[in-house]
Order: sequence, then structure tokens, then C-alpha cells
Amino acid sequence: MVSSIFRGQSHDIKSLIVLNPNTLLSGGVTTDICIYKLQDGRFKDQFGKNSHQQKVQEKVRHVPPFPFKTVAKLSTNNKTQTDLLLLLSGSGHSLEMFSTKSHKQLLRLDKKGDYGIHCFDIHASLTDGTHFIMFSDNIDTQVFTFDAEELTVTKLTKKVCF
Repeated sequence: MVSSIFRGQSHDIKSLIVLNPNTLLSGGVTTDICIYKLQDGRFKDQFGKNSHQQKVQEKVRHVPPFPFKTVAKLSTNNKTQTDLLLLLSGSGHSLEMFSTKSHKQLLRLDKKGDYGIHCFDIHASLTDGTHFIMFSDNIDTQVFTFDAEELTVTKLTKKVCF
């Protein structure tokens, strides 16, 4: 049981990892990851509540939850000199693509279903003017190509049932 005046986790700890002899990581039911400094296998902050050592010791470091949700990706096609910006909508159910030169919206992909988009990416093809657009939710991953010159979208993934 981890107990200390400067306790890291506020709720149950579900995982402990000794990163090296002087560092312990903890993760729990909250989204915090806490980093504890160890000295000879003991917590550095185990001193009396109002002692001088307690006041000068390093405190537990909290790492905020991650990964943060990406809301924008930029793709540059060096062959066609096309820069495209792909944005995740506030609802998380659609992607919108804009030209960085004209600032006009070129595309909107609406995702059907109950689950929002968890992650997405865009990459330019090395051989022509197309861009690959990918997104994933809790269940599926979808892959599309987008031709910036022709303004056409082609879905590459098919629904597979198991």
C-alpha cells in the first residue's frame, strides 16, 4: 500500500511499474500517471509532516491524461505543392478538409453510427496528387483516397463481417 503525506493517486491504484531503481510509476482508476522518486527503495517524501526534509523534497509529479485528442492534421503533397488541413468536428462525427491556399472547404466526411472518431490521419501519396485519409472509432477503421485536383473521394475499405 502506498501511503504518504503527498499521496499521488486519489483513488485505487491498478498498476505499478519500477522504471529504474529510483523511479516508480503508478496508474489507477483516474487518468493520472504519477511519478514517484525513490531513494534506497523508499519514497523520498516519507518524512515527518512538518519536517525540514519534507519541505525541501521533490513532490509527486502528476502527468495529465493522454493522449490528447487530435483535432487537426496537415498534409503536404510535394509533387503538386498542395497543402490540405483535415479537422475533426466538435461532435467527433465528421472530418472537414480545407485548402490552406484558398481557405475553402474541399471535403466533409460524415461518420455514421453511434461512436465518434477516436483518431484520424492524412498522408500525401508520393507518386501522384492523392491523399490518404484514415479514421477509426471503437469498432471500425476506414481508409479513403482524396484527389485534390479532381476533388474526388474513393473509399478503399470494405465492411468485413466475422
